[in-house]
Amino acid sequence: MIAVTDSACRTICGDGLVFDLDGVLVDTGRWWSLAERIAVERLGGRPVAIGSEPILGGLAPLVAATELARVTGLTGRETALMAAIDDAAPAVFRQHVQPVPRALAVLDAVAEHVPVAVATNATRIIAEASMAAADITSRTRGLVAADEVAAGKPDPAVYLRACQIIGTDPERTIAVDDTAVGVAAAVNAGMRVIRFGSGPFAANDGALGHIVDWIRVTVSVC
Repeated sequence: MIAVTDSACRTICGDGLVFDLDGVLVDTGRWWSLAERIAVERLGGRPVAIGSEPILGGLAPLVAATELARVTGLTGRETALMAAIDDAAPAVFRQHVQPVPRALAVLDAVAEHVPVAVATNATRIIAEASMAAADITSRTRGLVAADEVAAGKPDPAVYLRACQIIGTDPERTIAVDDTAVGVAAAVNAGMRVIRFGSGPFAANDGALGHIVDWIRVTVSVC
């Protein structure tokens, strides 16, 4: 069992740990924005000012594509938009994505003692590109992507499947996620949830801890 001490010096113990990917292990925000822009342009959608925060950030693929389609005049073409993003994003991510500062060190420290997996609201083809670019693939026991389960976050399916992969009881497994929908998914799965980053998060969202960044986090054996 490992213990993760968060930014407020609270300690959360678990028999395994499941990480979200985007924003927790890999810095993909602006590259998601670029992939969105490329996909919309390929389909002839209305140009939008997409900044550092992507429209798709943290949302399940169909939910995100529906919103992106709405603001770009592509309503009714959500399936084509998802396919265009899956086509554009891997090349962008393989070229540009970097790990979040100190994420690999924390990941390695955890994996020395308990099994680790990744559960993401991205599709597998995109998640694999991010993980390869950031040298994460070989550091985990497995990946569960939103297109491999019945529903993405906030549904708990990706987190429950990840616990199955690493062979741990969800109630004794830590989850780290940086979005409200991700935290909800992990809470719904019955896991020991730690928020990551600046949110926004609800104060009563069921998380047990909050990590601002990986710089001040410590990992030890319970």
